Amino acid sequence: MEKFKKLIFGLLMLATIGLQAQNLSLETCKLKARANFPLIKQLGILENLKDLSLENLSKGYLPQLNFNAQGTYQSEVTSLPISLPNLTIKSLDKDQYKTYLEVYQPLLDGQQVKKQQAVSKSTFAVEAQKVEVELYKINATVNQLYFGILLLDSQLKSSNSLLAEIDANLNKLQIGVKEGVVNPLNKEVFEAEKIKILQRIEELNFARKSLLSSLGVLINEAISETASFEIPKQTSALPENKRPELALFDLQIGNLEQQKSLIQNKLSPRLGLMGQIGYGRPALNMLNNDFKEYYIGGLKLSWSISSFYTNARERKTIENQKGMIAAQREVFQQQTNLNNVQVQREIEKWDALLRTDGQLVETRKRIAAAAEVQFGQGTLSSLDYLAYINQLEQANQQVQLHQLQKLQSVYQQQYLFGN
Repeated sequence: MEKFKKLIFGLLMLATIGLQAQNLSLETCKLKARANFPLIKQLGILENLKDLSLENLSKGYLPQLNFNAQGTYQSEVTSLPISLPNLTIKSLDKDQYKTYLEVYQPLLDGQQVKKQQAVSKSTFAVEAQKVEVELYKINATVNQLYFGILLLDSQLKSSNSLLAEIDANLNKLQIGVKEGVVNPLNKEVFEAEKIKILQRIEELNFARKSLLSSLGVLINEAISETASFEIPKQTSALPENKRPELALFDLQIGNLEQQKSLIQNKLSPRLGLMGQIGYGRPALNMLNNDFKEYYIGGLKLSWSISSFYTNARERKTIENQKGMIAAQREVFQQQTNLNNVQVQREIEKWDALLRTDGQLVETRKRIAAAAEVQFGQGTLSSLDYLAYINQLEQANQQVQLHQLQKLQSVYQQQYLFGN
């Protein structure tokens, strides 16, 4: 009995979950589409690569070890230009061998490691921002699909309202035909109009299914045909442009500045502790022809004078690259402003149409009401009456469409400015 109760409870829970309709919002769809976009995986990969790069560069603070081995044969060796009685000085062999371990501990390197790490950080920041630019483009696709569904829902609502109106009139006509007071042709005209509306509804439903499928792929979620979509709130676009492309340009300029600093650092001298321990023939005593161990320790100063040959041109190259990025930024801002002008004109157009839509609806209502009276009196044909009904429904539908189209333009403007 207890198991049976649990089974019934489980079935009721499943039924309750199944009855819960999906309720989607524009922002929710954007977040889900971003999380589902395959490219977002690159952000985690880039973060790991950055950590590995910084860890490797930090090893530059540790002692640098090098192992070397060499064997040589030379045409001449060191010898003493003197001869002593009863003393034979053995000359060195012309084949000589040496193996040694060299250690270098940087003391002063002009902050080389720190500057290399700064370049690495800024490089990975640029790559991560490129991914953000691509991720942001998904918002435009989501906007298009989401508002496409809202527009279809509005048209379906209007078509279903018109269908209800036709059905109501068909019921009246059916009674009139039975009583012999209504021409059967009028009933046939309404039935033909009903079929036409049903075809329109079917067409709209198929278009909606297509958009639902596309949106479902983006957000990685099966969207039911009964899902409801919230109408977004109307907000104004921010005056400040926060597009990720602009952040990318800034990061690219910053990366070039870090590279410029690293190039300049090449001119700095390097100072460090050095040591060498080895085994060879001869060792440090050039007059000893035996294999022996040896070691050397001290300070080492190095200065790459040849860096002065190219330093100025390398810095000039960096400045030219910054100029190219600045030009790209100007082009992007100009295109954004151009698109904004077009979208703003669209918003103004919808505002102008909405101001007269209300007047048109009220006028169509009065005409349809008068036509209904004339049709009931038999002084107006069914075709003319249907025309007036359709005109009223079109006026109502036009108000809803203009409101959604204006809202879509507002969100397109927000997309242009990164809001």
